[in-house]
This record gives sequence, C-alpha cells and structure tokens, in this order.
Amino acid sequence: MSFQPRAFVQPHPDWEIGKYALLNLRARVRAGRTEVDPVVRRIPYQWLGAHYQDHDDQPFVLLQNSSGGFVEGDTAALHLHMESGSRLLVTTASAAKFYKCENGGQSEEIVDIDVADGATLEYLPDEVIPYAASRTVRRTRIHMAAGARLFATDLIAAGRIHHRA
Repeated sequence: MSFQPRAFVQPHPDWEIGKYALLNLRARVRAGRTEVDPVVRRIPYQWLGAHYQDHDDQPFVLLQNSSGGFVEGDTAALHLHMESGSRLLVTTASAAKFYKCENGGQSEEIVDIDVADGATLEYLPDEVIPYAASRTVRRTRIHMAAGARLFATDLIAAGRIHHRA
C-alpha cells in the first residue's frame, strides 16, 4: 500500500473569525530545493512564507499565532503534507500560551503532518505554557511513510505562579 496523505481541512462557514486559525501547507521539491506552498490559511495564524538560511535547500517555517495566546473557544490547526524528498524545519515565533477558561470551555491546538518516503521533518516548536484554570486539548499527529525521517520535541512549562514578597 502506498503512502497517502490525509485530505486538507477546509474552513467551515460556522467558524467564527479569529477563533479558528487554520494553516494548510504543502512542501515539495522544485529545482533541487524544498519549497512550501500555502494551500489554505486563516487568521490568526500568520503565513510569513518559508525562509532559507546559509543558502541551503532546506527552508524553515515560522508559525505565528498573532493573537498572542489561546483563550477559551480558540482553535489553531496546522496541516502539512511533505512530498517525497522534501526537507523542512517547522518552529514557532514564541511559546504557545493557554489562558484560563472561565465558562467550562476549552482551547485546542491541532497539528497534523504527513511525511512521505524520503522526506525529513524537523518539528521544533517553542514550549507550551498552560496557565492556571486553562482547559487545553493538544493533538500532534505525525503520519510517516517508511523511509521518512523525523526530529521532534514537545516541551511543556509551568505558567506564571503567584510569589509572595
């Protein structure tokens, strides 16, 4: 059975603007280097494009949630398809902050990545900071074909706590 990437998620008409961030990306090799195409994007995720350093063939994508953090009812979803032979570093501009939920709801972060045979993914986001009374669901799913490579981290740090002087 050959490797089949999952279908991209499309925006739903019921999604409130600013409450459901969506970024669908495709990484493919063109002219000997990996290039990243935005397929669908929706604020507050910001697409700043893929960047290269040291004149190499591997770009990096810097994810930026322009809202500064997650409050009750927020969802952010990244869907990435990496084609065979592509190489990509995915990181973030800052920590993902999950703030308190006062009405019994939650906030959600979804990462779905498909890595084809011969592709290399470096997934190195900054830490996640769940604050007191936050209710958070985080899903990171990386679907890898045989022969794909992955370097990944997932860090959780304590939110700010009260210190008495």
